[in-house]
Amino acid sequence: LKFTNLNYQGIELNTTDVSAKASIHLDLWSAEAGKVKFFLVSNNGTVSENGIILDVTAGSWNSFDIDLDAFSGVDLANVFQMKFDSQDAVIGSTDGLSTFYMDNLYFSNNTPTVGTPPLNITFESNDSVGFITAFEGATGEVVSASSSAALSSDAGAVTKGTTSQPWGGATFVNLNGSGELISDGSELVSMKVFSPQDAVKVALKLEDSTDATKFVLLEATTESNNGAVAWETLEWDFSNAQNLDHSINYDKASVFFDYLEPQTGETYYFDDVTFNGYVA
Repeated sequence: LKFTNLNYQGIELNTTDVSAKASIHLDLWSAEAGKVKFFLVSNNGTVSENGIILDVTAGSWNSFDIDLDAFSGVDLANVFQMKFDSQDAVIGSTDGLSTFYMDNLYFSNNTPTVGTPPLNITFESNDSVGFITAFEGATGEVVSASSSAALSSDAGAVTKGTTSQPWGGATFVNLNGSGELISDGSELVSMKVFSPQDAVKVALKLEDSTDATKFVLLEATTESNNGAVAWETLEWDFSNAQNLDHSINYDKASVFFDYLEPQTGETYYFDDVTFNGYVA
């Protein structure tokens, strides 16, 4: 199917239930590089739509398996339209594609290659992924908001007590081979931290759950002047990690507070960990 001088174009379907599918596949070809936003539209009495911007490389077929979770708010049991839109105001830039070819459009259970939402670890009751398992003498647990004045929601807590090694920490997510925490080109991880001390090193380790020798580790440091009375957000960009190898499935994460320093007996809280490059 060829699109020419596109601003937006819809495709009408018989109302279709795709809620049991994982992704939607399509191939795009354009003589020029650019963007187009692809939408799904549902009608269950209320019309809802959501879309994802696709980056198209020039001169070759671009294959996309879009995670259906990218279309939040759309009733996947009642999809009746698809839409392509290249208007500047919709894609947020001036490189929208007006002429391109589309082929092989179908819903499937292919593993998504784009559109998977970030993995968020919140430690709330509806968080089925986050947990705390401490090691090397540290202790840890998921604590409720009522357990400390520092907390407004449930969070992870790690204490480096008197028996803790300097490298004591806690594992808080293990996908056990069912996904990857970072992906090529999307290696940023963020975490909210509450530290009783300023200028504390916090290390984050990602590893292959089947082989502990395959890992990457980066450090971040809490602020030096926040008076240790406020939450702050730390980030680790694993594209800068030594020995990063995307042939390894990094599906397990551990955190180390006051990394490689002697134990102090302090308790550190962390919450809202976001893996932007998560792939299911």
